Amino acid sequence: MIEQDRALYRPLWTVSFDEAVTLVRAGIAAAMRHQVKDLLVDTTALRGFPSPGTFQRFLMAVEWAEEASGRIRLAMVALGEMIHAQKFGVTVAFNRGLVNNVFTTELEALAWLDVEPGKGSPTRRQ
Repeated sequence: MIEQDRALYRPLWTVSFDEAVTLVRAGIAAAMRHQVKDLLVDTTALRGFPSPGTFQRFLMAVEWAEEASGRIRLAMVALGEMIHAQKFGVTVAFNRGLVNNVFTTELEALAWLDVEPGKGSPTRRQ
């Protein structure tokens, strides 16, 4: 769903972790084709894989950052058990040019997206 300069993507499937990463990458690509500036991806309905390890998080973050090419802000919504305590993936992606963050609710993610681009760190909490 696209509203003004923001896209919302809520995939709902049972997939492997690699397939989940590919789905999000496809969402990033679609948002960029529609020239939106912000993308909210809610992954809470994706099932079929455990919480990723550090290396999986690293590869995921690099892949998404490469796809976004610094042209989109990404707010993720994930189950609490899927979020790394120090938001490792967020940091990796941010260091590669993707302004992003991860939250447990869409409300938090939307509030973060409502902050002007470039304000604060990628993990700034509202």
